[in-house]
Amino acid sequence: MEGASERILTDSFALGLQLFGGVSQSSNVAIMEYSLVFSLLFGVFFLLSRGFRIRKAVLEERKLLESDRKLAEEALQKAMLELEGQVEELTQELKQTLEQLQLEILERQRWSKALHDSEERYRSLVAATAQVTWIANSEGEAISTTPGWQEITGQTPEEIKGQGWLNTVHPDDKAQLQQIWMNAVASKSFYVAEFRLRTKDGKYRDYVTRGIPVFNSDGSVREWVGACTDITERKKAEQTLRSREELYRTLASNFPNGAVLLFDRDLRLTLVEGADLLEIGLSKELLEGKMIWEAFPPETSAAIAPFYQAALLGETNVSEVGYCDRVYKLYTLPVKNDMGEVVAGMAMTQNITQQKQIEQALKNAKEELEIRVQERTKALTAEIAERKETEKKLEQTMEHLKRSNQELERFAFVAAHDLQEPLRAITGYTQLLAQEYQDPPNSSIREYMDYIVEGSTRMQHLVRDLLIYHRVGSVTRSFAPTDCNAILRQVVSHLQPSITDSQASVIYENLPTVSADQTLLLQLFQNLIDNAIKFRTTETPKVHVTAEFTKNNECLFCVSDNGIGIKQRYLERIFEIFKRLHTQKKFSGTGIGLAICKKIVEHHGGHIWVESEMGVGTKFYFTIPSSDPP
Repeated sequence: MEGASERILTDSFALGLQLFGGVSQSSNVAIMEYSLVFSLLFGVFFLLSRGFRIRKAVLEERKLLESDRKLAEEALQKAMLELEGQVEELTQELKQTLEQLQLEILERQRWSKALHDSEERYRSLVAATAQVTWIANSEGEAISTTPGWQEITGQTPEEIKGQGWLNTVHPDDKAQLQQIWMNAVASKSFYVAEFRLRTKDGKYRDYVTRGIPVFNSDGSVREWVGACTDITERKKAEQTLRSREELYRTLASNFPNGAVLLFDRDLRLTLVEGADLLEIGLSKELLEGKMIWEAFPPETSAAIAPFYQAALLGETNVSEVGYCDRVYKLYTLPVKNDMGEVVAGMAMTQNITQQKQIEQALKNAKEELEIRVQERTKALTAEIAERKETEKKLEQTMEHLKRSNQELERFAFVAAHDLQEPLRAITGYTQLLAQEYQDPPNSSIREYMDYIVEGSTRMQHLVRDLLIYHRVGSVTRSFAPTDCNAILRQVVSHLQPSITDSQASVIYENLPTVSADQTLLLQLFQNLIDNAIKFRTTETPKVHVTAEFTKNNECLFCVSDNGIGIKQRYLERIFEIFKRLHTQKKFSGTGIGLAICKKIVEHHGGHIWVESEMGVGTKFYFTIPSSDPP
C-alpha cells in the first residue's frame, strides 16, 4: 500500500482502544481490510468496507446506535406497561390462590382433628373390648397386636411379627389355619377361622379369628385388620349340649308308647325320637328341622303351640292332645344350661289311648249302673235304701278315682323333668285300678292294665340303667383304696334272692385292695355276677371271681361261670348299648348292663374282654391299674 492515509486495519488491540477512546481528525484513515473478528469485537459491521474512512464510519455507526436506542427505549416502555398489567393480574390471581389455600388449610385442620378423635375412640374401644385385635401388612405378615395378645400368649411384640404368631397355634391346627390365611391374602377377601391357641401357662384355649383387608384407592391392599375372640366357654357349652342331646336321643328312642321332642326358640324341632312315631306315620327324618306348623296339621299345631311357648319362658305344663285317633299325654318343660338359662324346650308324649278307653269303659259302666238303679227304683221301692247305698259307694269310688287321677297329674306336673317319676306314677296307679276292679265289665281291661304295668316297669329299669350309664361318664373321678372282698360281700347280699332261687354259688377269696370308685366297682361286679346267674343252664350255677397282678402294674380280674355261653360272632358286640342276644320273654333285661361294665372299666383306665364256649361257660376279664390312672 502507498500513502500515509491508507493503512491496513488488523485485529490489534491498540487500534480497538483507539476507536473506543475517540476518533481524531488525524485518524481519518481509510480502511483497506478488516476481519470478522474485529467487527465482532468492536461493533463496526456493515459500514466498514474497503476504502471507507474510519472517522466517517464511526460517526455513521453512532447515528444508527442513537436511533436504535430511542426505538429500544420506546419498546422497553411499552414492555414495562405490559409487564405492570401482567403483574397486577398475577397479583390478583395470587391473592385468590392464597385465600383458597387458607380455606383448604382450615378444612384439613378440621379433618385432622376428626381423624384424631376417631383414632382415640378406636383405641378406647380396643382397650375396652375383650378381643385381641391385630394388624398385618399387605403380604399377610403380622405388624402389631393389642397388648392383650402378649398377656395371653407371653409373646413379645418382636416375636409376633411376620409369621411368629403361628408358634402359639396348636400343631394340629397350624397348617390348616395358615392355608386359610394365605388363601384370604391371595383372594383379598374376608375370612373366619377357628383354632386352638397356647396360653403362656402352656394350656390351649379355643379361639376364632376374623380378618378383613383395607384397600387403597387403586384397589390394592394397604393392610389387614382383624380380631381374635376366646370361644372356649362356648365350645364347652356346645359339647355339654351335644352330650345332653345324646342322652335325650337314647332315652327317647326307647321311650314306650310315645316320643320325645326338643325344639328351639323358633319352635323348630331339633330332635325327634320315639317308638310310637312310625305307628302314626311320622319319623325323625320327616320332623327334624321343621317348625311345628310345618310338621303337624293346623289343629294340632294350634293346640300345642301355647305349651311350647310357655316352656321357652321357663314353665312346665301337662296337657292332653289328640292325634290320629289317639290320645297323648303331653309334658312340656324348659331345657336349661349350667347357668340356669333356658336354651330350648322339651316335649314328651305318651300314648294314653288305652287308659282313656278304660276311663270311658268305667264311665259307661257307671252310666249303665245308674240306668239299672233307676229302673230298679221304679220297680222295687223296697230296694231304695240299698240303691242309695250303692250309689253312695259308687260316688265314693269315682271320687277316689278322681282324686287319684288329680294326684297323678299333680305329681307328673311337678316331676315332669324326671322321667322316673311319671313312670312310677303310671305303674302304681294302674295297679290300684287293677285292685279296685278285679272283675271289670270288659275282659280287655285286665289285659290293658297288665300291658301298662309291664311296659312302665320295663321302662323304669331302662331309665335306671341309662342314668347309671350316663353317670359313669359324667361323675368326677374319686378313687380310694377299695377292698374287693368287702365289695363282693355286698354284691352277694344284694343278689341273695337270685342266688337262693337258683341255688348258685359265688366263690372268691384273697382279692386285692385297689384304688377305685367303690360305688362303680360294686355295680361292675354286680352286673357280671347277675348275668352269670341269669344266663344259666340246667346245672347249678357256679361263679368264680379271681384276681392277680400283671407286669404292667395292673390288677387282672376274672369272673367265670358255667352258663350257656356266647357264640363267637357276638363276643365283640355284647358290650354295645341295647345289644341283646335273647328275647325279653326268655331272659329279661335292658341290654345296657355290659355296656355299663365296659364304661366303668374304661373310667378306671382299664380294659374288659370276654372268652366263651357254648354250653361250657363264659369268662369275663377286666383290668384296673393298681394306682390312680392319669
